[in-house]
Order: sequence, then C-alpha cells, then structure tokens
Amino acid sequence: MEKVEARLTIEEPNQVGRRVDQVVADSALPLNRSQLKAQSAEIYCNDRRVKASHPTKLGDRLRILYVPEPDATLTPQKVEFGIIYEDDDVLVVNKPRGLVVHPGAGNFDNTLAHGLLFHHQKEMGDPFDTGSTDSDSAESEFWDDEVPPLAPNQRAGIVHRLDKDTSGVLITAKNAPTLERLQREFSERRTEKVYLALSYGVPPRRKGQIDARIVRHPQRRTLFTTDPRKGREALTAYRVVREFHVPVGPDRSQGVVGLVQKGGKRASPVPEREKRSYALLVLRPITGRTHQLRVHLASQTCPILGDPLYASRESARDPNFPELPLMLHAYSLGVRLRSDGALRVFHAPVPDDMLATIRQLRSWHMAPSGSQ
Repeated sequence: MEKVEARLTIEEPNQVGRRVDQVVADSALPLNRSQLKAQSAEIYCNDRRVKASHPTKLGDRLRILYVPEPDATLTPQKVEFGIIYEDDDVLVVNKPRGLVVHPGAGNFDNTLAHGLLFHHQKEMGDPFDTGSTDSDSAESEFWDDEVPPLAPNQRAGIVHRLDKDTSGVLITAKNAPTLERLQREFSERRTEKVYLALSYGVPPRRKGQIDARIVRHPQRRTLFTTDPRKGREALTAYRVVREFHVPVGPDRSQGVVGLVQKGGKRASPVPEREKRSYALLVLRPITGRTHQLRVHLASQTCPILGDPLYASRESARDPNFPELPLMLHAYSLGVRLRSDGALRVFHAPVPDDMLATIRQLRSWHMAPSGSQ
C-alpha cells in the first residue's frame, strides 16, 4: 500500500523532550502510535531517520512516511450534503447534523466519505473504478502528471472531522498535494476555525480562554474529560455574544410577583420565579482534540445545549428544551489554498433549528434584576 507524508515542526515548549510518537499522537496529524510503530513507517527528524522513541528539541522538523488507515473498501453512495465551494483541488462542504464523516463502529455506510466518493465519481466519470483493469490508464488520462491523484485508501480526501452531531464547514482534498498541504495547515495550526454554540448556563467571564488538558474518561471510555495532570493539551478561546435568562414553565411572559396582602397584614414577597440561563457563544478552538468544545464547556458548568453526551444532570432535565439536538455549528473555516496561498474563509449558514432556538430564547428572555 502506498505511503503518504506528514510534516510537523516542534514549536511549543510542551512538545520539547518528548518521544516523537507521543508528540505526533498529540498533534492534529491523522496518525496514531501504532501506525508510527509499524515496520513500514519512516520517521525523519531534520532529514535524519530516527526511531519513534527519539526525543524532540525545539525547532525540530519532523517528516513521517506512513500507511494511512485503509478505506479502499468504501463504495460510493449518494449522501446529501451542501457544497460551499469547489475547484480542482478542494471540495468544501456544509456537513449536516447527524452525518458521520468517516466509517467507524456502528456507522459503516452512508457516511460523508461514501458521499464524497459518489460526488467525485459523478464529476470525473469514475476514474477510481478499481474493478476495471484499465483503472491506471483512466487515472492517467484524467490527472495531469504534475498533480498526482489520491491513493486508493485516501480517495475520500478527508482532512479533518466534525462530530456526528455537529454541523458546518468541512474541507476535503481532491488530489495528493492538496491533501498533504491541508494536513500540514491543520497540524501546524494555521487554520482559523470559528464555531457557534448555545450553552446551558453562562461562562464565568464574557470573554476568555479555556486551557484544560483532555483525557479519555476513566469509566466511560467513549467519552473524554479534563485532567490537569495528564492528557493532551487543549485550548479554546470563547466570547459570549448574548445571555438569555428564561423563566421555567409554560407561562414565561409572567414577571416577578410583588408584595401581597394576606389577612390585613403585609406578607413577604412572593419568590421570584425559577429561571434558566443560556448563552450564545463564539468559540475558536486553538487545538483540535476529539470533543474538545463539548468537554471544555461542560468543564465550565455550561454544557452545550442539547448535548447527549456531556449534558449536566440539570441541563438534561431542562423543561424549556426537553428535546433538542446539539446546538454546535462550525460556522467558518479560514485556510490557505494551494492555488494562491492566500487565506480563504468559508462560511456555512446557521441551521434553521439553531436560529429558531435563538429566536425562542430572545422572546422568552427576561433581564436579570438590576440590569438595564
């Protein structure tokens, strides 16, 4: 199977002095330690071949040749997704909520990867038809000699991923040089990602950063949690766009009841109605860990509204929104394309149900006591 190349420069203090395989596994490169330890993997540090255990130094330039996880068995399937932009190098899609990006446990069909293969097959006349004995010649007729095609196990051109329940911008590559370039852009953190989220609860500050290492949950192994002593570095910048304070119950328009008379005596004030607080947030993930935004917001006691995995007990029983999908949307992605090297920013429209939820919160909102 053909090897592909990935590159990484050691630029951060927490990467220095660690094993190469640990640093690479903690990066955004699509590599795990088992792939690095395989006999077929080649690791170069400053153009000198090294072992996976080689310690890193500041400024080291890593180059890894490895065999990617196979997806050659994928067959094209028609899958619905929006197209934001397309040229000879990239396809930028608006991934709908509920669509899995790549096959995995419990999701073996009808993923975005299957849909990308179907789209490329339709566009190109299926130059990837490996069942044909003339597939090599078909590829050579379609592809320019200076722009090699993706290997069979890279055919979908997946560069990065979004969770199944997250909607929004996702960029994919249509040839090998573009795939390598985009992987490097993500691994070296030169992309600009912006997400929108609705949270249950409000962060303690209007603007700031969440710096909390992420580790796999010790009991629930499909989930993640924060741990200051171990795990992967994770950093998220956030800003509160708007707060919403909403009374609980069907009659949310009724305000606080004042003093009342009882038996000719002045009684105590009727307690203010119970409220729930929510926030519309702009999130900028500096790193790209699995479930990072969801775990970070949950760690601040303001989980994302509708999160089926990281909701607090209180938010899971929210009477205002008993059934709501995950309110997290990849709103924009800034990336430099191979064509001109200039930063291009792509946007995905906010989903209708998220807009409807924002409008509902605005209509229910009651300003806190003492606010203007």
